[in-house]
Amino acid sequence: MQKNNYRHCQLNQIGGFLLLVFAFLFLLSFSVSAADYVVQGEEITFIEQTGLVVFEGSPVFKSADFTVRADKFELDTENKKLKAYKNVLIESDKDDLRGDSLEYNYQLETGSLYDAKGSVGQIYFSGSELNILSASPVEGVMQSAEFTPCSRPEAHYHFKAKEVRINPDNTITIHHIVPYIANIPVFYFPYYSVTYDPDGKEGEELRNTFPLPRFGYDAEKGVTVELSYPYQIGDSNSGRIYYWREGSGEERDERREYLNIQRFTENLSFKNRYYYLYDYDFEDEVLDEEEKEFRSSLLYTPGNLSLEAGLLRDLLPAEPVNRYFVEANYQFESGLKTGLFKKYDPEQKEIIETVYTADYRFGTGVNASLRREYNSEELIKENYSLSHNQTAVNWNLKYVAGEDYNYYPYLELSFPAFYSFKTSLGTGRVENGGVELNKSRLNLNYNNSWQLPAGFSYHLTHNYRLDHYQSGYDQNYHFSVLNTGLRYRNQLNKKLLFKSALFYRQDRVMGSTPLVDDREEEERLLKPSISLDIRGDYPDSAWALEADGSFDLSSEEWDEINLRLRKKEDCFDFFIGYEFVDKSINFGLSI
Repeated sequence: MQKNNYRHCQLNQIGGFLLLVFAFLFLLSFSVSAADYVVQGEEITFIEQTGLVVFEGSPVFKSADFTVRADKFELDTENKKLKAYKNVLIESDKDDLRGDSLEYNYQLETGSLYDAKGSVGQIYFSGSELNILSASPVEGVMQSAEFTPCSRPEAHYHFKAKEVRINPDNTITIHHIVPYIANIPVFYFPYYSVTYDPDGKEGEELRNTFPLPRFGYDAEKGVTVELSYPYQIGDSNSGRIYYWREGSGEERDERREYLNIQRFTENLSFKNRYYYLYDYDFEDEVLDEEEKEFRSSLLYTPGNLSLEAGLLRDLLPAEPVNRYFVEANYQFESGLKTGLFKKYDPEQKEIIETVYTADYRFGTGVNASLRREYNSEELIKENYSLSHNQTAVNWNLKYVAGEDYNYYPYLELSFPAFYSFKTSLGTGRVENGGVELNKSRLNLNYNNSWQLPAGFSYHLTHNYRLDHYQSGYDQNYHFSVLNTGLRYRNQLNKKLLFKSALFYRQDRVMGSTPLVDDREEEERLLKPSISLDIRGDYPDSAWALEADGSFDLSSEEWDEINLRLRKKEDCFDFFIGYEFVDKSINFGLSI
């Protein structure tokens, strides 16, 4: 539903404060035992009365995961405590932290770093005190935190938080957040909650990562707004407020959601959720979907069982309709996951919807899943799949019935890349738009680029698709997308960088298809672009004048012509532009 349109203005306030999380996780990774460290120093003094060993002269405390440096160490081997004084530097493979002093119990894995400062990735932060409460499970607190992605001595903007806490349940709660622009406070959040997955893929460890609204503007669609606000109040109440809107009137995309969870006990919670969806197809100019409902339920989660039951109120009709639902999910020790959902209509006095689900991963790496949906009378939808993606050739066998595009069944094979070529095959029986037949598909994609002399480079992408239809049709349908062109780059001097490009795109169709959703459209486009960057005094600072366009060779008309003035810094990217075909102004700000 959300459109990523370059012409839209975006105020993307994505988690400057969230990189503090990585600072926590770095510091909380101090998993050392009493026999797993080395302390070195040019001057070593043993004080017999106190049992302390004092290290001076560039002392170093080394473990498998980190290194601590300071002007002076005091090591209490009896109590397993390390104290570091002045110019404290904590080094890891990824990031460094600095502080005025450090107290750390390397046996209990607890401690504090005072006047903490550092950078994680491209985020610079500081805090009066960083407390390590536990390393297993991870738990820690930073007091009076301040952070910014701006590397300048006087930051363009920064965030302040009274407290940032990492909880044992893999959530991070940030208390009393105030964003500042040019040292002027502009907003306030009492609480903010982030979910952290320590086993997630790199770059995907965090969810709900922007605390401030994102805004956009386009002269044709108007203002775009997005707000996601996960919150946690105390230990027993949490939730999320979400709002997204693009366009106006009937021609809009909109989504509103309010979720609140009140936890009574460790296993019993009370949930309330309001949800509204308005999904408009701007291309076909029709309303795709509209939903409006409220749910109120009790959630019981003992062990591997999740059981939820309550009221589901459909608010879209003039007279709201009440229904009741129950949903149960259970995960067996073997890894098998099963689910059951039932919806009951009190007016009809019958169950109007039933859904069964199951998922299992075999030891061979094969994934199996099923979903069966019934109305009050019969089975209306089926979805079964077997897949494997841990070998050179990945495959997926699926059976789908009751949807717009059905498979009875269908096998897909994906082959590894070979000299910039990527190939996949599919074959089976399908149904779409009332037509059922046997179908085979070949996808052959190529993507490569070559560096040429004098600052030029050549780029070529070609995606080819062949659909072969049988069962009395005996037809071939070819669809290809060619995108090729030249780029030019010239560093005129230390301040000026000139870039240009000219690309040709052709979407081509040959043959005919009896399946509606397989049909594509042809087009031929010429896409020129040019830009001049003027570098600033800082490495990531620049002004840029940019122009690009798209010319339709078939209609011999310009689809769009854009002119933009852009200001780029390490902590924000702003542009203002004019589109000459639609005669519209657009601007964007990404933070």
